[in-house]
Amino acid sequence: MPNEEQPLISVIVPVYNAKKYLKQCINSLILQTYANLEIIIINDGSKDGSQKILEEYEKQDKRIKLFNQKNEGVSSARNKGITLSKGEYISFIDSDDFISLCTYQKFFNTIKEANIKPDIFCFNGGHYYKKRDPENTEEETLFDIRNWLNRKGETTVHTFNDCKKPFTGNLAVCNKIYKKDFLAENNLYFSKLKCFEDFEFAVISFLRAKSILITNDRLYTYRKSSENSLSKMYGKYIFDSFEANKKIEFELKRLKEFENYKYAFLQYKYKQYAFLYFCADKKDRTKFFINAKIDLRSMMNSDMRLEILSKLKGFEFFNDFLNLEEELFYLKYKSKVLS
Repeated sequence: MPNEEQPLISVIVPVYNAKKYLKQCINSLILQTYANLEIIIINDGSKDGSQKILEEYEKQDKRIKLFNQKNEGVSSARNKGITLSKGEYISFIDSDDFISLCTYQKFFNTIKEANIKPDIFCFNGGHYYKKRDPENTEEETLFDIRNWLNRKGETTVHTFNDCKKPFTGNLAVCNKIYKKDFLAENNLYFSKLKCFEDFEFAVISFLRAKSILITNDRLYTYRKSSENSLSKMYGKYIFDSFEANKKIEFELKRLKEFENYKYAFLQYKYKQYAFLYFCADKKDRTKFFINAKIDLRSMMNSDMRLEILSKLKGFEFFNDFLNLEEELFYLKYKSKVLS
């Protein structure tokens, strides 16, 4: 790498009513073994006492820069953080999650060994459950490193085309570190969607990246609890999934990659739509089911070949999605999709 000095990393943390978990999140940042950080915290109109905690941390650590805005959502907060950032690299952390204390040191050691400043550095992540089954000792991870082709080690430079399952497991932004110049050159910002903005940003940036380094180390922890139901989590914004997928499809076509990925993207879509259908509020379920059918049938007009479709995992399920009446589909798959 031309410059062996430690690059400044801008860590962007949107905060909205995260008082309960905020200290664990920020402690995992200020105690990093890698010190050259600026921690940009965007308080997005919190009303639960988060502001007081943030002000205390700002006094304790000069690397913390606190900004306040009225509640505009996570996309707006992240975009503001990107605009304010001065780092060579940008990292996004959600305020109810936390990261390994060696995360940014791992990043620096890897790019130094690879002698490259990658567009994206990707690391593994997993979930933290408040109530975990004591008999389930298997460590859950975000993606399977075996899905990356031609891999010889952590210094192997990848592109999107090296991933066998590109729409599985790599759909978040918090388990990645982005080169700021790469984001600027590609005008990459978060859309105004209230849900699925992560997926849209993550996939489009992956598609455009010319260099991706990946470690299998589990460095990010997403918090999961039973406090909020899935229907409450998505709410009326469940329909944002259609807009996010539309933008991904447009990008695939713009880059002339649609033919290469249309079957994988279709498979992702019907699995996602089925899951979301069963997560939807009862009042929204029928409308979502109809819109999903329309979107999937639209993709079917993209010269899809039945002999290939029939080999896709879950093809029978997909066929039922298109052809069964809603009530029959609901009864047949409810226990299977959410299990």
